Amino acid sequence: MHYYPILSTPYAVGKTTVFNFPTRNIPRRYQNPVIIYLVWSNGFEWFFKRLDSVTYGCHFSLDYITAASIINDDFQPFLHISPCELPPTSTSLPSSSPNFIQADVTWRATISLKSLFSDNTASYQGEIPIFRSGSSCLSFSSLTQNSPDVHNDLFFVNLQSLPFFDKHNLIIFDLLNPTVPLDTIVVYNNTCNFIKLDQYMVDPELLFGISCTSMSGVPLFISHQDSTSRLTMEHTHPPASLFIHGNRFYAQKQVKESWELFTSNFK
Repeated sequence: MHYYPILSTPYAVGKTTVFNFPTRNIPRRYQNPVIIYLVWSNGFEWFFKRLDSVTYGCHFSLDYITAASIINDDFQPFLHISPCELPPTSTSLPSSSPNFIQADVTWRATISLKSLFSDNTASYQGEIPIFRSGSSCLSFSSLTQNSPDVHNDLFFVNLQSLPFFDKHNLIIFDLLNPTVPLDTIVVYNNTCNFIKLDQYMVDPELLFGISCTSMSGVPLFISHQDSTSRLTMEHTHPPASLFIHGNRFYAQKQVKESWELFTSNFK
């Protein structure tokens, strides 16, 4: 089962829209009402706030300002779709439900940001799975925009079953010189880590990578322009999506391990 972050930045407010129409390749289309929950962790337990029940074919939206008014603003809000009632608190996230959202193409939401200074909006269709503890992440900065009047930021989003906030190191490195890190940034699980990237983009020819050898996550690249308030939002796919035939996850492991030969020394 998947979760959907509600984002926020100093220049844009987030809104997430979830839908009750499943992916096409679910064997028997799920057409029952679903329950929408606001989910967050305080570092010790998970909280589930029931928001609404959505019938088949309909949708539900929640913006960050409304979500923050429900929970403590220090905690990261996520939306969750459930076929059944959930307890108000739990020591772990529900990870599966029989005959519900079990498909190769996952049940996605529209995750968007709207500029605070204009009507410009950027969004993508996505979801956040529950990552295993001790997994890793590798991504590259090819989705950033090297322009003098464009700023680039990164959300590094992670969810794990247990509610604790643990520290991890996110390494930023030059792809042409991966043995020397550009920076090491402390990130946490069960939240959306917001990282400004402009300081690493002084050289327009630089292509950098990000690596976290102790925690996986979804990297979301945000580009915004002050003069026009324009926004773009892009996310990189896991390396397994680059392979069509054979064991994609074994190939992904090989790609990650080849880069981690360099970056593992930075932990």
